[in-house]
Parts: sequence; structure tokens; C-alpha cells
Amino acid sequence: MKKGRKQIVILVIIALALMITSCTSQDIDQPTQEPTEKQVTPVKGGAISLSILSPDHLNPLLDLPEDTYHLMKLIVEPLFSLDETYKIKGMLAEKWNIENQGEKVTINLRKDAYWHDGEPFTAQDVKFTLDALRHKNTLSPYKSYIENISGYHVIDNHTIEISFANGYIGNLEALIFPIMPAHKYNKLEEVMSAHKWSPIGTGPYQLQSIQQNKVISLQSNEKYWGKIPYIDNITAKIMNKRQDLIKSFEAKDVDLFRAINRDWNRYGEDEQLSIYPYDTQKYNFLALNLENELFKNHQVRKALQLAINRPKMLEEIHYRQGEVVDIPLSPTSWLYDKEQKVHPYQPEEAKEILKQMGWVDTNNNGLVNKEIENKKYEFTFELITNGDNENRKQEAEIIKENLKKVDIGVDIKYLPQEEIIKRIQSKKFQAILTGWNLSFNPDLSFAFHSKEIEEGDNFISYSNAEMDKLFIEALRTNEEEKSKEIYSNIQRKLSQQLPYISLYMEKSALITNNRIKGPISPTDYNIFNNIEQWYVEYK
Repeated sequence: MKKGRKQIVILVIIALALMITSCTSQDIDQPTQEPTEKQVTPVKGGAISLSILSPDHLNPLLDLPEDTYHLMKLIVEPLFSLDETYKIKGMLAEKWNIENQGEKVTINLRKDAYWHDGEPFTAQDVKFTLDALRHKNTLSPYKSYIENISGYHVIDNHTIEISFANGYIGNLEALIFPIMPAHKYNKLEEVMSAHKWSPIGTGPYQLQSIQQNKVISLQSNEKYWGKIPYIDNITAKIMNKRQDLIKSFEAKDVDLFRAINRDWNRYGEDEQLSIYPYDTQKYNFLALNLENELFKNHQVRKALQLAINRPKMLEEIHYRQGEVVDIPLSPTSWLYDKEQKVHPYQPEEAKEILKQMGWVDTNNNGLVNKEIENKKYEFTFELITNGDNENRKQEAEIIKENLKKVDIGVDIKYLPQEEIIKRIQSKKFQAILTGWNLSFNPDLSFAFHSKEIEEGDNFISYSNAEMDKLFIEALRTNEEEKSKEIYSNIQRKLSQQLPYISLYMEKSALITNNRIKGPISPTDYNIFNNIEQWYVEYK
């Protein structure tokens, strides 16, 4: 920041900046609040609308556009769901008993749950869904969820036993896939093709009608096993382009909108709207090939982490809609230790660490260098990222600019995503700027356990025997407090080791017309969380 010529000018600027920062922070971190109103009593009735991109089908077991994925959660239900902290809660599973250190779970199903066509929900539906996911011809994003399931059998109409190859913390989280009605299909293969536009479920809303490529209409399920929703009808208007979703909402044609662009804070200026931010599972990071001499030392990786201005990235690229993290775990998660502080932006400290590690610019060419095993290395590396992603381009430029200040050179190379995947698989890279949309399963061993190096997702070749033990211990622990203790330790160790140079987790938001009232608390898992308590009619 440039200094002003007069002290009074500096003080005024600082004061203004603090005022602006205060307002901005308030707008971002909290839902836009309506003026205090008199107490009202919700009553049943009314309708709300939203817009979605045109889907190819309405089969909840198959890939769906994100807005349709959330819409289907109103119709179909899983055995287990996730609350606001991603902790397991029962849905169609009423009670459950975990045995053999998590290797087996006996689930008592709800006896008061019925399919929308009136047929009772039974354990045969759960078995059918598991059979369908296991079928070789089923192409489902949930197929990987059941990889650890070794067997299952129906005990009676409302009890099923599921066994796992390994007992671990993510087993119940693996059972969040939607349950399909066995009585609607003659054979397993039909799951992929039949009833693609006529889903039935056990959820709080049921399909009323559909006009292809125009509108999907839902009505409340008056025989729902849970709380009957106040809102009678939900209309999803079908759009062809992402930009049409924005136009539809801004024209007040629909009542709610899941933010697409990062500048959603601007909707706070409209007194008729409310903003409800939530953390997503979208994790952005710099992956370093730890087989490369430049990155083997964790203190050097710490210097890189301290040298990158992550808050600036968030502000300039994502309008501050995200949270800086040091590990691939959402700060929303019940397992995330909020007492631990993330690494700050400290370029001077980064320089000092590099110096202590023997990295000094002896050639006076703006690049630190060091002799390792009789070979001299200059600290410069190739950073590859997706050339079709504008955010990645901006992030790469900021990283290059930041590291130049600590005398590290970065050569940015833009590649198509297909080529980046090939580089990852072959491990032919120095550094990759990329991101993951993380699973809701809290198991981090997929990325960092040494057994994942050869054929798993540990493409950076991170290996640490102590961490391997911690990951296994976490997997085999079903006690809540013990799990939190282990994950706190994992978080601390990963923050010290820094196998990834983490950037941040992204945020999104649900923006609604103020006529929709109630405890609106969207999550990345379900933006319609608590919808049975939303209302538009009251007295």
C-alpha cells in the first residue's frame, strides 16, 4: 500500500476502510436480516418457485445437474442424512446398532414410511437399491459409496443388516444414497432406464406433474412420516442456460436461487431478498510432487504456504466468499477443530525459513538456490493448471507474483483438463493448481495414506508412517469424542507437514424472496434443509 503525504489523510482512509470492511464482513458472514416483525403463526398453504437447468432425467441414482440434485431430495430419501455439521442423522433408518467396531450395522427402518403411490416402504427396497448399485451396468455416482460393503441381508420387513469389509468412521456416511422403490421395477437393469421422468419416493414432496423442458410441479406429501410441510406446492421452472437462472431470479419470476456467481453479496442491497451463505465441499489447493527435491522438506513447504496471499485470492477472485483452510476438511464439519489457527500470509517469515533451510540467492539473479547431494538447484518450478478456468488463471498469477517476492520462480503452463488428468496419473508434474469437490465422507486417507500412492488418489506421493497410523485409527473409531480427538490431531499434523499447499474452501448461498420465512439453513448437502418448517402463509 502506498503511503499518503499527510497523516490526517492516512487516518481518514483507515477509518473509511474499517467502516467498509465492517459492512462487507457483516453482509458476507450473516444472512441479510429483515426488520423485526411481530410474532406470526405459520399456517399451511401457498407455493414457492425456483428455476433449474434442463435435466436429462429425474433418476436420483444417476448424475444430475446440481439444482436438480437438490430438488430430488424433496422427493426421495436415504437411510441416513447429514445435519448442518455433516453429522449423521436417521431418515428412513429409525434406529441402528453398530457392532464389531463398525464392521456391521443392524438398521431398524421406519414403519410409518410409505411410497408416494401408497405402497409401504420395506427392507426389500433397501436391498433392491444396494443390488442395483452393485450391478455392473449401473453408472451411478453412488457406486463408490458401497465399495466397502461386503454383504447385506434382510432380517424382516423393517430390519436389514449391512456388513462392511472394514469398520470405519465413514460407513454410515456411505449410506446417504437415495432408496429406490423395488415394486416399480421388474428387474435391476431397469433402474438405469425405466421411470426416468416419473420418480416416486418417501419424501415430504411428490411429483404432481411435469411439462418436458418447461416446468416440474411438486405437491406436499400429506402422508409423510415426518412433519408435513407448510408450503403446499413447489414449482421448478426449467431453463436452458446458467445465465437464464440469474435472469429469472432477478426478474422476480422465481422465489429462490442458489448462487452461481461469487458476487451474490450484491443481492443484499435488495430489501425484498435475504441471503443465506453456506460452506461448500469445493476445496482449492496447490499439489506439489513430493518426489521432487524442491518440495521434499516440510519447512520449505511451510515457506511456500506463508508466501501465498490466500486472503487476497479470496477477495479479488471470489469476492471473499470462502474460508482459508490448511487441510481438505470443511470448517463446517463436526470434526474440524476451530481452535487451530490457519497459516497467515507472512512473506518475511517465508524468506527467513528459506534462508534457514539453505535457500539463498548466491547468484544475485532473483532466485534462491541450494546444493543438494552435490547438485545445485535453483528454486523455480513449472505450475500447470486448467487454461479453460479463469479463476485458476488468476490464482496462478497471484501465486507467481507472491513467490517472486521470496525469490522463487514460477513458470505457468496452461493445459486442458484431460492433459492435467494424464499428468496426475503418470505423476509427471512439479506442481498442479487444482481443486476437488470433496465427498461428505470425512475419511482423508484417500489423499494422504501411503497405500494410496500407487493406485489411489495420493498422486503427490506423500508418505508418513505416523500419519498412516492416525488415518487407520480414525477409520476404526466410532466414538464421537474419540473421533474428534483423532481428527484434531490429524488436522494439527497436516498443518505442520503441509503435503498440500491449501488455498481455501468455497462458499455458496441460497438467496430467497423475503416472503419465504422460517429457519432457512441451507447446506451443501441439501439446500432445502428444514423445508418442512418454511412457510409463506401465516396469521
